[in-house]
Amino acid sequence: MQDVTPDSDRMRLCILLSADQLDLCAVQELLKFAPEADLRVAEKITSGPKGWTALIQAVERRFFNPLRHCEPAVARPLSAAPIEAELILDLRGGSPDSTLAEQARYGLWTPGPCDVGAPLRGETSLQISLIALAPGATTPRLIAEEQVQAKWLPEHSRVFALEKTVQLFRREWARLGLTGSGPDLGPAPDHSARVRFPDVLWHSFRVGRESLGRKIRLPAINRHRRPFTLKLGNGSLGCIDLAGAKDQPLPHEGLRADPFLIEKDGTLYCFYEDFPDGAERAFIAVSKVEADGLTDLGVALRTSYHLSYPFIFEHDGEIYMMPETLAANRVEIWRATSFPLEWELHNTALEGQQFADPVIFRQGEDWWFMASPCHDSLGDFSSEMWLFKADGPFLNALTPHPLNPVVLGSSAGRGAGRVFNEEGRLLRMAQDNSGRHYGYGMRIMEITELSMTTYEERCIRHWRGPEIPGAIGCHHMDFAGGRFVADVRWP
Repeated sequence: MQDVTPDSDRMRLCILLSADQLDLCAVQELLKFAPEADLRVAEKITSGPKGWTALIQAVERRFFNPLRHCEPAVARPLSAAPIEAELILDLRGGSPDSTLAEQARYGLWTPGPCDVGAPLRGETSLQISLIALAPGATTPRLIAEEQVQAKWLPEHSRVFALEKTVQLFRREWARLGLTGSGPDLGPAPDHSARVRFPDVLWHSFRVGRESLGRKIRLPAINRHRRPFTLKLGNGSLGCIDLAGAKDQPLPHEGLRADPFLIEKDGTLYCFYEDFPDGAERAFIAVSKVEADGLTDLGVALRTSYHLSYPFIFEHDGEIYMMPETLAANRVEIWRATSFPLEWELHNTALEGQQFADPVIFRQGEDWWFMASPCHDSLGDFSSEMWLFKADGPFLNALTPHPLNPVVLGSSAGRGAGRVFNEEGRLLRMAQDNSGRHYGYGMRIMEITELSMTTYEERCIRHWRGPEIPGAIGCHHMDFAGGRFVADVRWP
């Protein structure tokens, strides 16, 4: 395949951090894609939240802080030697230091201010950003920003925001290597907002209620409390009435989710994650799609590990399934030996790695693979979409896109179904997890630019759970044969 290695792989990077940041997992993530970076320890910058937010964070660090820490990185003092780098990344935050910016070709980049007090006000999103100070400049500029889900504890939100800003840096550092310049989106933003005493009281009540609920709830109920069910309707991508689709009854307590449709020999089938209450793990079940609803056919695939998201496709006259096998630490492709109930393992890819909701699609002669990994200490698989160029549908060779994660943010960073080629337009189903809970909504994203040096998309349709009477979420949809199926989350 074409060599698309960005020049950032050959550029020198200096990373500044304070001593109390050495064991952050975000630093280890940085070193994975910039292993030759020059790590320097510098004086801690006393910036960030103050007042009620700072007090709440201190309490949370003492009593509610199960965040994972990594092996401390090895760094030398800032004063140990002159900086010799094309770019300085200052993880300490605060106002960029113009003296430091003069020491690197592209100046200094740093995480922008982030309002981690947002959870105290009941807000569900955080704005993360990267700001830059070029050599000779006096005013920092915005080079990238995204929106991620606010976690229910401000201290968790702070760490999560930094970890996602590292992934934002990863993408923009690669873009700098590809283009030789970074974007300029205008003046650096200020996302700070005031936290009032009533906000603190309300937040304390919510934290207490959540903590008590986790302690008194039975483990089995806590593990399986994800009430998703299926809806079936008539329509296509251009004509969808999700609220008017027919609810499909559950034959058991539990959930059904992640439905995919496929037509074979004139019959339409629906494959989905089935997770009866009391079961140890989910499996893949299949139903026949009939005029008045779904008729269960049985278990299509069951393994010793959790299965979901049964992406199903046809290739060269045979039918294959690529379910989410995150628990197996790899991607698996299964082939139907006696459709729809008998399958054999056909191939595996990305051994030792975890990817949520994988799909493949074709653009002309090119094959692409998309899925969502986790690069944070909170186990969030819903805010990064990674893209790979593949040698074919069986993923024998995969080349990561240099701008990974090509999508960053909780509003579209995880798949909600397949990628459709609709009259030459590539339309991607995406989850919207910017609300308070998982499975808040869905989007249709049109991929407007796709190559091994670019990726752009825009939203053309958006659903939120509350738009469906009685529901609180919807997070997956598929279409085939003039029918559509979706999953909906209930209170």
